[in-house]
Amino acid sequence: LKHRLHTTAVLPPSTVDAMAVGDLGESSVGFCGDRKSCVVAPGCACDANMQSLARALILKDGSDSTRVICGFSCSGNMQVLILTLALFGTVTSAQTVGAIVAHSEAMLADSCAMWVDCMTYMLNILVEACEGSRFHSGFRIAIPAVSLATLIYATVSVLQTAIGTLSGSDGGDDDDVNPYIVLGFSFWCMTFDFVAISAFVRNHRNSKNKGGLPINMLVACAHIAADFWRSVTTLTESILIMVFNFDGTNTDAWSCVVVSCIILLGTSFPIWEWLKTVSTLLPSHEK
Repeated sequence: LKHRLHTTAVLPPSTVDAMAVGDLGESSVGFCGDRKSCVVAPGCACDANMQSLARALILKDGSDSTRVICGFSCSGNMQVLILTLALFGTVTSAQTVGAIVAHSEAMLADSCAMWVDCMTYMLNILVEACEGSRFHSGFRIAIPAVSLATLIYATVSVLQTAIGTLSGSDGGDDDDVNPYIVLGFSFWCMTFDFVAISAFVRNHRNSKNKGGLPINMLVACAHIAADFWRSVTTLTESILIMVFNFDGTNTDAWSCVVVSCIILLGTSFPIWEWLKTVSTLLPSHEK
């Protein structure tokens, strides 16, 4: 039976003897984080799915633990970033197409910001993977700066387009923007935002005794919070068009302006925290 446990990726709980489970130890715990409900072969959790990872990060009791994914040891921060990247990568790909089909500049602005978010999560996974190396402290400072600068540039570009639409608008057409597509993606994004924020909060509680939230994770969390409020804005836009018969083109353009302003305002806090972190590394501060 022990030989089968080491050669089989996942076994039903009913087939595992209690004594054999005890012999496996904590290294055999999969994404679900529960020895009673998930037993996997030591060394890799590749066969566990994203749903069990999300449940582990949000609902699992106890302190955070390192998991092995595809041969890589992933800390709590890395697990949260991997989950968030998977969620945002899925919805952003679909929403980019939906924004084009719905002729929505607000959704397109949101999609551009979300692609930057995905880049941020991917780069921050690299930061956490380099923990303990001589590059870690430099990456932790440089990558948030790159992600914030890219986000601001993309937002300003879309904002200029929306302002041009408003200045040259002649009343628009209610059928230009499809509010049903905008509404659907708003709810979808808000659901994923809630899952990601819950994972960040849970991970932060478990890491309080390890020095709190580092600047790169703070910037990543700020991206999620900004996306949530952007989704609230596009949700309001769709309701105004569907229920109150607002002009589709103008309402969408104004929503794009509001979304862009939320993004720009949302960067102020992480920029301030980034500047404080950089100031601690200056020679004058060390003296």
